[in-house]
Amino acid sequence: MYMSEDYNSPQSPYWALKSFLALSLPPSHTFWTSREKSLPLPQESHAITPVHPPKHIICASPNHHYLLSTAQFCPWPLKATEAKYGKYAYSSHFGFSVPTGTLIQQIAPDSTLALSKDGSETWRVPWRVDGAGFGEARVLHHGKEVERISVLKSVWRPWGDAEVEVSTWLVAPSKRWPDWYLRVHRFRNTGVGDVKVQCVQGGFAIQGRGDAKGEVLPVLLNTSSLAPSDSGGHSFPEGTLQVPDGALICSNAGASGIRTLHATGIQRAEILKPDANTNLIWQRTLIPTLVSDLTCSNDSTMLACAVFALARTKNREEAYAKLDVGALWEDVPVLRDRGEGGAVEWCVTLD
Repeated sequence: MYMSEDYNSPQSPYWALKSFLALSLPPSHTFWTSREKSLPLPQESHAITPVHPPKHIICASPNHHYLLSTAQFCPWPLKATEAKYGKYAYSSHFGFSVPTGTLIQQIAPDSTLALSKDGSETWRVPWRVDGAGFGEARVLHHGKEVERISVLKSVWRPWGDAEVEVSTWLVAPSKRWPDWYLRVHRFRNTGVGDVKVQCVQGGFAIQGRGDAKGEVLPVLLNTSSLAPSDSGGHSFPEGTLQVPDGALICSNAGASGIRTLHATGIQRAEILKPDANTNLIWQRTLIPTLVSDLTCSNDSTMLACAVFALARTKNREEAYAKLDVGALWEDVPVLRDRGEGGAVEWCVTLD
């Protein structure tokens, strides 16, 4: 019943029976005689495709396939409508989570931003946004532009009784950092007085139990245990890692992490354990999060993070075993404002 919607009826299962129409086709029909082909893969190992009508950016690489999203919402009162339409990213491997209650563990804020202005008693996540559109960011190498990457931008007003405005930019992965996408939020209070806001930024939810016995994942102290094994076989790292600026989770599903790039106010990395059965794929998940305490005033307050993910799939177990997850995790994107000083070898600039 939880998966059904208000518009469903006892007749809805009949829609699934349409698949049996193929049985009426003769044996000579091309449906039966055509040779099965493999799934088409992008010609490039790193393919970013903006899709303008729905305001999506499809991100395809050997390590992960997902899309960035904004501007989507459903005006009907569907269950978990914010989770089904309003999240920043939807992955073909990690799926997404739906809420089971009002607590932050029940909301399961993967791939989204959750805000509270009453001490975490109630939370708001993006649903309907304004001003959605596309932009561009630039990748610079020693100050010279080497790549332009697509950006989705939008404006969200979380509350009707507080004039807080959140501008968001979703920056697609670059060839320099193909396993990361960036999220930048600018908070501004257009009303009178300051508003204290607690923010939770979530990465991709991931299988949160051990592969052998479904046990709790071990706590890792550093990235040395994430290096590829020399013993051969399809080995993979398992465990959780928390550092001052980020959180990483590794399991038999792959790796999911989030790191701070820029923040104003108090911020800490946490590994959130959501309610069971919030995710559409795994029964028990963990979500890497960044928790921030902000004071929104007439001056802009910025939050920026980088979201990291590697998918371990059955057809890529050997390739995944060769990845140095720790090295990829430590290779954090550098985000710079246009005209910001300080020499760096590589950086992403966003106007």
